[in-house]
Amino acid sequence: HNSLMMLYALFDKFGDDSSKKRFKEVVGMTDVGKMIFEEGREEGREEGKIDLLIKQLIKKFKIVPEEYKKKLMTLPKETIEVIGTEIFDMESIDELKKYFNS
Repeated sequence: HNSLMMLYALFDKFGDDSSKKRFKEVVGMTDVGKMIFEEGREEGREEGKIDLLIKQLIKKFKIVPEEYKKKLMTLPKETIEVIGTEIFDMESIDELKKYFNS
C-alpha cells in the first residue's frame, strides 16, 4: 500500500502525460488504488474545512495567531465542526483556547 502510494507520487511528479494516465488507469482498477483515492479525497475535504474555518476566524477577528492555525490543523474533524458552529457566538479569538486543551 505504501509502495504503491510512493510509485503514484513518483509517476505524478516525473511521468509524462500518457504514462501517468495509463498508470492511474491500472492503479484505479485495484482496491488499493480506490482506497488511496478515497483517502486523498477525505483528506482534501478535511483540509478544506479547516481552511474555511480559518478564513471565517480571520473575517470575524481580523487576525488569527499562527500558533492557533497550527493547533486547528491537529484537531479532530468533530471539533472543527463544533468550532464552525460556535464561531457565531464567539466574542474573542481567545475563546478557541478551550478547544485546544481538550
